[in-house]
Amino acid sequence: MSKKINIKILKFREALGLKPSEFADALGVNRSTMSTYENNGASPGNDFFTKVKTVFPQTCMDYFFSDDAPMFIGEVGDNLPNKIIQESKFIEKDNELVLVGDDSKIVEMQKQTILYLQGTIDKLIAKVEVCSGADLIAA
Repeated sequence: MSKKINIKILKFREALGLKPSEFADALGVNRSTMSTYENNGASPGNDFFTKVKTVFPQTCMDYFFSDDAPMFIGEVGDNLPNKIIQESKFIEKDNELVLVGDDSKIVEMQKQTILYLQGTIDKLIAKVEVCSGADLIAA
């Protein structure tokens, strides 16, 4: 994880407008355990993140593990493809949307998007391999 998980949890709770005790209670987590998570005394396990997703279904879980993921589903955040779309200018030509602007900028945006997508695919493959390995052990 590139940013400390405790900071992400703290910012997430603050974005929800909840006090630490309210957040802990909503998730069914001991208040002292939640305090430990936010103060970097311990890292939460999978159960914590499952509770977060269940109680707050609008949460983009990638937020906790990535620097460029939005906090909530549908939010732009620092997500590169969304940034590129927002910062780009399109015109309609022959019933198609065409990206217009400086050719070098367009090429650079395309390169950045490809690198971003390759990184995302690599992360997904790694997760699938881990899950597949766990399934094999369980079987």
